[in-house]
Amino acid sequence: MSLKIEPAPTIALIGYKGNLGKAINIELGKRGFAVTRIGREGDLETQSHLIPYKSINVKNSLKPSAIINLANYYTPAPDGPDFERMKDSIVGVATAIAEYNKIVQVPLISASTYFQFSPEALTPWSDYAQYKNKAREILIAAATLNEFAFTDFILFDNYGGERKNKFFDLAIESLTTGVKLPATCGEQIVNLTYVGDIVDAMIQELDSLLAIPSATRNTYELRSGETYSLKNLAMLIESTSGRSLNIDWCAIPYREREVFDLWSTGFGTPPTWIQKWNIPRYVNSLKLSEASK
Repeated sequence: MSLKIEPAPTIALIGYKGNLGKAINIELGKRGFAVTRIGREGDLETQSHLIPYKSINVKNSLKPSAIINLANYYTPAPDGPDFERMKDSIVGVATAIAEYNKIVQVPLISASTYFQFSPEALTPWSDYAQYKNKAREILIAAATLNEFAFTDFILFDNYGGERKNKFFDLAIESLTTGVKLPATCGEQIVNLTYVGDIVDAMIQELDSLLAIPSATRNTYELRSGETYSLKNLAMLIESTSGRSLNIDWCAIPYREREVFDLWSTGFGTPPTWIQKWNIPRYVNSLKLSEASK
């Protein structure tokens, strides 16, 4: 008697080129999922395409088991074209997903930002936060109307993966090269979560949604236990690595909006999620102290 082999669940992944998207794409493959990567028309890396505000065309009309939406575009100082690019990448993509999931009605996991949940006196935090809010509203409304499961993860700052353009990454680069890093006066606050821990949370939720199909709607924040000012973060990197950073503090002015007091979003972390990584573990994994010998 031959055993029937069930096909691997297929996950439609939107935003696979981003830092988090690349990490979850790799991990989904490691854990036995089949991944259909969805990009814009003209994307030569995939045959499945999304048209903002309109539709998603999945190759071979394959119905996925679930959708993960990590499409995003953010720049701290947007100019004219950036606003349209942000809107298309956030609101336009959410609208296309909502239209597509009217038909396939499969679980959806998406990502928001803590900037959407700033204190009332600071709201709206930015155009970016407003676009993310609109996208969240679109997806919640679609999930309610069409009765599919929807989980939204509220992300704070993160580190790890391939992206190397935030203060933490630039500080590590400065540590290894010795090149002076211009910085603000360093009093703004960041809450940092390792990319791999974010991926773990999302895949745990994916497993749960696939195991028990239902039309649940969940929102979780992925806040780690590591909140630092930039100055304290630099001190932690130095104490862990045993090397001195070359930072030119106060060489850059603060932006119009900086976070000096981290607020709560009002949501809890996933009940089964455990933060596995922290800054000292990550810095030690880079073997920076050995490189200095």
